[in-house]
Amino acid sequence: MLLTAGCNKTEDPNKELIVKGDANVILIAGQSNASGNTVWSYLEQKSPDVYNKFINGNSKVLVSYSNSFERHNEYFEPCKFGMGDSDELFGPEIGIADIFSNDDKTTYIIKYAVGATQLDGQWLDGNGKRYKLYNKAIKWFNNKIKYLRKNGVKPHVAGMFWMQGESDSYQPQNLVFERNHTNLVNYFREDLKRYCTNDLNFVDAFISSKTIWWDHQTVNNVKEKVSKLNPHNFLIKTNGEDETALNLDVKSDCNEGDDMAHYSSLSELELGRRAGQIIKENM
Repeated sequence: MLLTAGCNKTEDPNKELIVKGDANVILIAGQSNASGNTVWSYLEQKSPDVYNKFINGNSKVLVSYSNSFERHNEYFEPCKFGMGDSDELFGPEIGIADIFSNDDKTTYIIKYAVGATQLDGQWLDGNGKRYKLYNKAIKWFNNKIKYLRKNGVKPHVAGMFWMQGESDSYQPQNLVFERNHTNLVNYFREDLKRYCTNDLNFVDAFISSKTIWWDHQTVNNVKEKVSKLNPHNFLIKTNGEDETALNLDVKSDCNEGDDMAHYSSLSELELGRRAGQIIKENM
């Protein structure tokens, strides 16, 4: 059920799907490749198993999301296509859900992401402190976890996937990206520790190396440096010469209107899968 800001709340239509007891929670945050700007219809031909698993929703993984353009759902829903920035789009929740959908227990994904946003001045203030978007994300996470607890769930945050940095690849944002990114990871770890059994598993990812992102190298170098500061920090190398690099494709699936900013259907799917695998292996 998609709601926009200002709508009156209704009774949760999926309340019976919430299973009491221990449960894993996965958090997603960042900008447009986190909120979801990849067309899902191509997966019908390119990954029919995944397409069939999620076309009508999969109740083994329930999702509550808040995306760009104030697009959000009020209550948890079975993971399905269309939980991106429009009904035609999807984000990493599909790949993550693909990894967790065969578990015995229900898994919950909570996403807060806003496209075209930067750390400097939006997620954090000019001094690298918690700011508007960061505070909104924490509030969204807290409220959704509180709702799960209210309904008998004992939620454990198994990990968080952060996909952002493109908008900080320009001057002057790139000049303070190391300070901001380091602070951001520390803030999330501090503010979410009450939901974690151990340290927060923080999964980050390289931004694309396409020239549309002017100083992608600085951004990715910082991400790699920060990933080594804590054994619970993890990094997905979406591109590069490293043997572990996924070398994801940022062009669209069709021949016309190539999108150089967002991942193709198989690449967005693989991005989410890799994040899900890392979280599951380190819970």
